[in-house]
Amino acid sequence: MSCVYVIGIGFKPLDVHATDAMHRASAIFASGRLMEVFPLYAGYSEVKDKVIVLNSVDATIEAIRVELDKSSQAEIVLLASGDPMFYGIGSRAVEEFGKERVRIMPDMSSMQNAFARISEAWDNALFVSLHGGPYPGRKRKLRYAISDIPVLLEKHRKIGILTDKQSSPQAIARHIIKSMPEKKYQQLQVYVFEKLGYPEEKITKADAHQISKMEFSDPNIVLLIRPEQPNASCFADDIKFGLHENEIEHARGLITKDEARAVSLHKLRLPNSGV
Repeated sequence: MSCVYVIGIGFKPLDVHATDAMHRASAIFASGRLMEVFPLYAGYSEVKDKVIVLNSVDATIEAIRVELDKSSQAEIVLLASGDPMFYGIGSRAVEEFGKERVRIMPDMSSMQNAFARISEAWDNALFVSLHGGPYPGRKRKLRYAISDIPVLLEKHRKIGILTDKQSSPQAIARHIIKSMPEKKYQQLQVYVFEKLGYPEEKITKADAHQISKMEFSDPNIVLLIRPEQPNASCFADDIKFGLHENEIEHARGLITKDEARAVSLHKLRLPNSGV
């Protein structure tokens, strides 16, 4: 059966299985951005003549399909950034060619690497993609928008964000400043990781105000970390659910009782944002 090996690169040397797959492959597909990294790998010179550079995901998928149609035993390599199954091209490859024909060989994800760089655990973080895809006029449908970040920070102390040119570190910081009280966004630690895995990688730690006025190289990712408070969230004074009767202004004693309010709000199943 033909096979597509989706191999992540960017952080660690290739293991023996990935190296063998590249030597067996009839073609190795890569984007122009990954070709800034791949030539730095040991053994690149041995396979460079098989590399096909395409910057369109759709064109790459179609070219792989053509190669697979040439032989029932064809072996193809598709290079990816980091972990192909973390908001990467691995899922698209599985969707197009099926699980039985796709083998994933991941490198470290950019998020895993970023948290390691600052010695922070990442098992208690929320991960958000604001990357709308390579085509500005045809944005991916994303679970979250940049406007959701302040609300998400109320529930999650650590958030890792995959960015793009529209949802840039500066844009994220500006929205945080616009949407959160000053005392809260001043406590927020903002990290921007530029070109992780490239020779010119750079890590910036600053507050939201500073980040909002800076420029950053692509690709980059953002980590937001708010301070840990042992007994209460620093965002707790924004929570309106659970106010006591004496905390609510009313006229002539016309006020819903605590128990009725609690049941009503529970039944409403209010969203994190919106009405």
